[in-house]
Amino acid sequence: MAKKYFYEQSKFSEFKSNTTYHQLLEKTDDEFNDWARLIRKEIVDAWDIDGQPPVKGKDEAQIISHFGKLKKDDCDFFIKDDDDSESLGIIKNFNKSQSVVNQFFPTMLKTRISIGESADGGTSIYDYFAEDSLEDGFIKTMARAVKRDSMYAWCRSLTTVKDENAFWNGQTPYKFVKDAYDGKIFKGKWENHDIVLHRTTEASIRKYGPLNENKQTYGTILFLTGKQVRRLIKEGCLNKRQISNIGDVPDSKTLKNGKIVKYVYNVRWYNINDGIFPRIIQAFRLGLGQPAVNFPALTAKWIYENYTNHIEQEEPLHIYDSSSGWGGRIMGAMSSRKKTHYVGTDPNPDNFIDDLGISRYEYMAKYYNDNVVDTHSETMSNFFAVVVSVTTITSMTVSSGSWLANGNHLHVSFLFKGNLNGFSSSVFSFLLVFVGAHFLRNNFNAFCADSTGNSVGEVNINNDFDR
Repeated sequence: MAKKYFYEQSKFSEFKSNTTYHQLLEKTDDEFNDWARLIRKEIVDAWDIDGQPPVKGKDEAQIISHFGKLKKDDCDFFIKDDDDSESLGIIKNFNKSQSVVNQFFPTMLKTRISIGESADGGTSIYDYFAEDSLEDGFIKTMARAVKRDSMYAWCRSLTTVKDENAFWNGQTPYKFVKDAYDGKIFKGKWENHDIVLHRTTEASIRKYGPLNENKQTYGTILFLTGKQVRRLIKEGCLNKRQISNIGDVPDSKTLKNGKIVKYVYNVRWYNINDGIFPRIIQAFRLGLGQPAVNFPALTAKWIYENYTNHIEQEEPLHIYDSSSGWGGRIMGAMSSRKKTHYVGTDPNPDNFIDDLGISRYEYMAKYYNDNVVDTHSETMSNFFAVVVSVTTITSMTVSSGSWLANGNHLHVSFLFKGNLNGFSSSVFSFLLVFVGAHFLRNNFNAFCADSTGNSVGEVNINNDFDR
């Protein structure tokens, strides 16, 4: 079987670290830290060895299905913005099919992103799994985002809204905890549920609405006081697992500046069978720095199709992308119902497949054309030509007076120095930057290496513009 250069559905279920949220709450601090180190190692091994980043992913049949939907789906998500006289409108694109493009670019989450003009000091999500210096930060993030569930991925707060927790029958939160202990709450279809307490500040919970002291609510959120929690613990109505996220039970804390911070305690409920995966992926993406994101393919498709309506199309539309990125705009061109000729450049060497001698862009395009049956265009002629190069330009000259008699050719000579990855069309990528892709035809007159090992070439570029 030929090797695939895209990742598929994750195999998190096979991890030794795969567990339930309920079982995590039962771990001591040391046991939780060991678990965090284990999942960290398993993730980075899967990433480095199998090319599987910590995302859920689709299997191959689903990838092909979603690619087909991109061709089929209408781009009807443009909304007029009547409230802003300077706005051209709003593109409201929440299509999920386009996310499969990411699976052809497994190093997306290895992208280091920093705050400021320079990339110095930037970290990637991958770094949090792989760098020894970030291990402590990773464990702290897992404790906050997973065990204490700061993102509400597993737990829900007890509220006075019956539709949100049908097992609540109007009792105070103190009485609710006692009833849960007595087996009166989680019965029938709720028998696989339990509670865990969460400490928060009055200032934080106040945003949910005004205080009702009799009902012990802020807005619709029910809460316990520290005194009530201590009493429930003393009476044996709360076990270690249910208070594992709060440690001591203070009523307040005095800061160095003398300010007093008051605490209250939320009652949260969860399903004891809910696994850590795949919900933990949200903690990875939002808790471990800033992830790289893709350009939505259908947004690109909409732009290509709507801003070229004035063009009478006999030949393919020529689309130039100076930074091909993670393939979103390429897929927009591939899935367009118009004939397109996409040309892109990108300096990222991660997006070149050495084994095949082609870029990931070209690989994805070929995969798309080989597997997607087009029933939505008059003809499917999305010719794909994209190259990736990390060469250095040492000199480049453009002859100023070399227009041919018919006025539609420009003579360009150039000299490149560097590794061209073994394919002559690499030089094309830099010509695009200086000349403009919508002027181009890929017509090389000559390509060779000089005595110094540099690459020398000459190209005629067809131009569709007036002198």
